[in-house]
Amino acid sequence: MTARRAAVLGVAVLVLLAGCTNIGGPAAPGDGDSDGNGGDAPGGDGGGGVTDGDASGDGFAAADREQVLRDAGSFTATWRYGGTGLDAETGELSVTHAVDLAGERSLTTWESSDGAETEGWQQFHVDGVTYTRYGAGDEAGYASAPGDTDLVATGLAYGGLYAATDTDDLVATSQETFDGVQVTRYELAERATVPWFAAGGAGSAGGADPDRLEEVDWTYTVLVDGDGLVRSESWGWTGTTADGGTATFESAYSITGVGSTTVDDPPWLDEATGSS
Repeated sequence: MTARRAAVLGVAVLVLLAGCTNIGGPAAPGDGDSDGNGGDAPGGDGGGGVTDGDASGDGFAAADREQVLRDAGSFTATWRYGGTGLDAETGELSVTHAVDLAGERSLTTWESSDGAETEGWQQFHVDGVTYTRYGAGDEAGYASAPGDTDLVATGLAYGGLYAATDTDDLVATSQETFDGVQVTRYELAERATVPWFAAGGAGSAGGADPDRLEEVDWTYTVLVDGDGLVRSESWGWTGTTADGGTATFESAYSITGVGSTTVDDPPWLDEATGSS
């Protein structure tokens, strides 16, 4: 999935919340290659843009995330999409992907909410088999499928808008601590304008009904550690309508536990394998 498509799909979440159904929603977890790689990870092969460099000085540069994480051996990637529609309706999707490359295992947890109900499911990959648990309690169901999967690429598939094109609009604003390491914060130089990653579709606040959102204030923030690894990436916007209505959208992506993530067997594995 390209970074531009990620931006447009993200805005589509809010458009759907607002009742516009003439554009598609975001890709569901697992959509992509038939081998389970989750599609093209932004910034990977063919992604273009910034893939190497350092985070020193005012100029933005990022290391090759895939190589850094493979060298580290383990990590946890977390991403969340959420928004509030014109009628105050809300929706959210969060995914946590924990990876242990030495053990060739991962645990992925999805949760979705409409503000009233929350649903979730998990996938556990070990020994070349992916086990899935749907539902909870007495209504839980299980499935399994053999096959290799690229655990790193799956964890990176939903972050990396900065790798798509020119990053001149990003400026260093401060130094801070994230997940126990020092990082440099980069933000959009001009928040009131439509940023480069939203051009062509997202620039009209969704593209489906531009008259409903007259003004959109964008935000975009990236945190980069001393090794050039992007630890956090978040973007979002607040839009207003001609009659004073407000709608919001936010996407947040982070990488934590680099080199220290462990992946234990989930408590439901025996049921999934029929060993209980």
